[in-house]
Parts: sequence; structure tokens; C-alpha cells
Amino acid sequence: MNRPSIDPQKAGLVAEFLKNAFPGHHVYDMEEFDRDCQFYRIDEGGTGKIRHRVRVSREFLDDHTEKEVVQRLRDWQVPDVIRRADTRPVLVTNTGCVIETEQER
Repeated sequence: MNRPSIDPQKAGLVAEFLKNAFPGHHVYDMEEFDRDCQFYRIDEGGTGKIRHRVRVSREFLDDHTEKEVVQRLRDWQVPDVIRRADTRPVLVTNTGCVIETEQER
């Protein structure tokens, strides 16, 4: 059974939030069907070098309104977590925002 795509409006809100949090960098996103999440890649502006990787679970996006999505990203200080993670992937779910380890991937 095919699941509907992740809400593009909410996925776009996260992309916009990340663009504002990382000025001068480029944010690319795509749905990762096998992981049931939206994947965001933040590249260093002009170089194409990957700076950060973020996955946002479908469940998180489905369970929150557009306003709540952005508010939770702020409350959890997601940009700070992403900066601490450097190139390690960051995962956002209903339980919060964590830096993924090799074992979790």
C-alpha cells in the first residue's frame, strides 16, 4: 500500500526554518520513503560541501500543526543541535531532536 507523500507545506516550513537558521548556506530537501522521513541537506554556500544533515520523521510532521512544527524546532533549539552535530545526522521525532550515532543509522 502506498502512503501519501509527506505534507509539502510542512516540509517546506522546515526548509524555510533551516534557511533562516543557516544564512548563506543552501538547503535541499527530499522525502526518504524507506525511512519515512523528510531529509534536509545543508550545504556550505557556493561550495556544495555538505555541512549538516537532518531527518524529520513523518510522524512528527503529521502529528503537529504548521505552527507547532516551527515552535517545537525553536523550543528544542534544533539549529544549535545541528551545529553541534557538525556532519553527523540529526533526527527530529515526536520525542525531540537527537544527534544520530553510527549504531542508530
